[in-house]
Amino acid sequence: MATIPFINPENKNDIIEYLLRHKFPKGMGEASIYVSPNPFLLKEVDKYRSELNAKTLEELKNLYDELEFQKREEWRLKTEKEEEQRFYNQPWANANLNHWGSLDYWTLDESIALSFGKEPKHVNWKKIEPLLPNNIFARKYEQLRDRCLRARDTGILYDKMSPETFVQWIKQKNISFPIQLEEIVLKGQVKTINWEKEYKELEEICKKNKVIYEETVGQFLNDSEAKKTVIAELQDKLSQTFKEGKNFNQINPPHESQTKRKLNNILMIFYYLVKSRFGYDPQDARATATKIYNLLWEKEGVKVVTVDVITGYLEQSFEKIQDN
Repeated sequence: MATIPFINPENKNDIIEYLLRHKFPKGMGEASIYVSPNPFLLKEVDKYRSELNAKTLEELKNLYDELEFQKREEWRLKTEKEEEQRFYNQPWANANLNHWGSLDYWTLDESIALSFGKEPKHVNWKKIEPLLPNNIFARKYEQLRDRCLRARDTGILYDKMSPETFVQWIKQKNISFPIQLEEIVLKGQVKTINWEKEYKELEEICKKNKVIYEETVGQFLNDSEAKKTVIAELQDKLSQTFKEGKNFNQINPPHESQTKRKLNNILMIFYYLVKSRFGYDPQDARATATKIYNLLWEKEGVKVVTVDVITGYLEQSFEKIQDN
């Protein structure tokens, strides 16, 4: 049976031949000559040809469009039915999400299948690969597998990894993943710390504190000997005050104005050291004081100072910073 290599939807004869071949697919010879020996069919062909010839080009184009739409719908329904019958769309191919979400690790192949909500024992690369290249699901599976293999080769994913590792990676890549399985995996998970980010943020804080510190003490730290002397003096005063449990304002030096400036400097240095080491929330000074107390007791063996005393120092130092 002859076929038309090209249909020009603007050509009347092409459309007529196309419609004839669709209605009478068997027995149509060259140049739309019906070769069937059945005289009844010959009469039907001639009748339909006459009907088509009597129509305008616009009417023929409408018939052509309707026929094309009908063929596309038939193909779509057929494809959907075939897809529903595929093994990976059967109920037994769906993964038990509660089971898989509770496991300690997934293999890379298991992770790929679970990304589609499928049971890895039934849906895997060995069974999916033969469906290529015409199957849409197989192509999506292949593309995700390719991305996973590349992530493994660069040390981001592994042949065996925790479910959390894979879920975090796939979320970062904005790849579709079963919401229910994601919630099961991440439920009760300890928050992962981005150490690189934390380090950079802490580094910036230290740089800022260093500038503030240098501006604060730079006016009287002019040479190396002076630095050693002043630092030793400050360390002695801090140590003495901590051990005696006295308030900074209770120190009664011989020269009040000079000592007051030094005390202010001690408070400011104390504030910035505490802030850079422990962080400081003016609304919760006691929490920071507790951290300092624990450090003094566990590391330094200083037991005389109380949390209340340290809290008082923090509040005084913060007030001095605010005043300046």
